[in-house]
Amino acid sequence: FSGAAPLAALNPQMTVEEPLAIDIWLAKLAFQESAGKHDIKVLDVNGKYSYGCLQFQEGTFRKYGVKYGLITPSTPVESKIYDCELQKKIAKLMLAEDYSNWRAWYTSSRTKSVGLPPKEA
Repeated sequence: FSGAAPLAALNPQMTVEEPLAIDIWLAKLAFQESAGKHDIKVLDVNGKYSYGCLQFQEGTFRKYGVKYGLITPSTPVESKIYDCELQKKIAKLMLAEDYSNWRAWYTSSRTKSVGLPPKEA
């Protein structure tokens, strides 16, 4: 409405953080991999299922989730693998550890519109 105070004037402590380049890339990747669906399960060309927004296969999800302390070896994968935020955390850590881990999403990165992930400083 007319005469409204700017949002910052209403709450001067309010800050808006710009998304990191990696977060933008992960959002694009999730859209390409699963149309942003968190509960999707797809039989892959290798005969294994891929799950969730980033289409992790169970072995990859468990290996890196345990490695980074985000799940335990006894965690039932089905209870966590559809968690898109957890998948994104794992993906970020995979890329931070070894940039070439982008190859886990080779098709979306190289042959579709997503492109390679940004290299964080």
